[in-house]
Amino acid sequence: MRFVFDSARKDLRWLFADPTALILAIMIPLIIGGLMSTIAGGGDTAIPRARVLVVDQDEGLLSEFLQGAGGSAQGGDFLDIETVELEEGRARMDRGEASAMLVIPAGFSEAMLMEEPTSIELVKNPSQTILPEIVEEALQMLVEASFYLHRVLGEPIKAIAEGPEEEKSFFDDLRMAALAVQINQQLRALEKILFPPVLELETEIVREESEEKAVPQSFGMLFLPGILLMAMMFLSQSMSETLWLEKDKGTLRRVASTPQSMFGFLAGKLLAAFLLMTGISTAGLVLGVWVYGLNWTAIPLSMIWLGFSGCTIFCYFILLQTLAGSQRGGSILSMTLLFPLMMIGGTFFPLEAMPEWMQEIAFWTPNGQAIVQLKTVLNGSWQGQSLLLAMLCIGIPALITFLMTSMRLRGAFLHK
Repeated sequence: MRFVFDSARKDLRWLFADPTALILAIMIPLIIGGLMSTIAGGGDTAIPRARVLVVDQDEGLLSEFLQGAGGSAQGGDFLDIETVELEEGRARMDRGEASAMLVIPAGFSEAMLMEEPTSIELVKNPSQTILPEIVEEALQMLVEASFYLHRVLGEPIKAIAEGPEEEKSFFDDLRMAALAVQINQQLRALEKILFPPVLELETEIVREESEEKAVPQSFGMLFLPGILLMAMMFLSQSMSETLWLEKDKGTLRRVASTPQSMFGFLAGKLLAAFLLMTGISTAGLVLGVWVYGLNWTAIPLSMIWLGFSGCTIFCYFILLQTLAGSQRGGSILSMTLLFPLMMIGGTFFPLEAMPEWMQEIAFWTPNGQAIVQLKTVLNGSWQGQSLLLAMLCIGIPALITFLMTSMRLRGAFLHK
């Protein structure tokens, strides 16, 4: 047992003697994961709002209505509307401070009420794509609403817009009554369509019991397990290449000439990998507590699970190194496995964002199994039976590859 600890101590000293390689192995997944998380939206789940500058040259009833058409509080959930002068609006659009600018011309309200041709000017920010389109679609909806309103109540609307007779401030009682009766008759004709509506939408959200118990997660939280496991995989690949250094410096030949077994020699490497990975994963989990609000109680089990998962992947990489004919060949062979495994196993992208057929494949990969169980540990929904079954599923094949590697080290690999 002492030989195993000595071997682990030697590997740790070797790794810390070259901090650049160690830092790169850690930073690469952090950079990749951070970029992917930022592209997907990061940890911010706020709804994006389009800032719309409105130049009101009409100052009529409908222009004021149009400015509030985005919803309550001037814009609701999607539009943030601000009234400005024309010169100020053009200057701010040139600086890219708004998604769009709407210019309402003089006479707009009267033309709309009388159903006469009119136009409004919409200037869109070319540096944005989605938000200006939201503004344009909202205006299209208002145009459609105006068209159908005139089809139903066009005559009363025009009569009201024309106003009372000359030299009179108010409509005659008979004229006002006639307009009210006309509107009432038009609405009564549509009673069977509008009250109740012909189309009625019923929605029902069906959630499984496990989904109801799950803790809502941000985009960043969805990426965190993959980022942590990606770091473990890069470390595993980097540490597996130390076998060639051991061979070139004659360490393997000296071990082979002693009563000590290659199994103990590899066990020391595995122990060093576990200690290093648990230490790095702890730092990542603590960062997750600060950034994404992870529960502190999830850290101990998550730390152990990440160390175990990283060691199982390390077993596959050291076997690939013994199958290669040179250090360069071993690096290429391990990288050939590393990147497809990360793509398919849900390390680059969250499993929830992958097609169902890819999720089925990911479930059979070691890193896919590790990520699935890690997420249950982080959100507090893990079950001992499922965790033990996953441990056996990824641990037993890793143990077989570990035994194969120990046999090849004393034989084919040593005599290459």
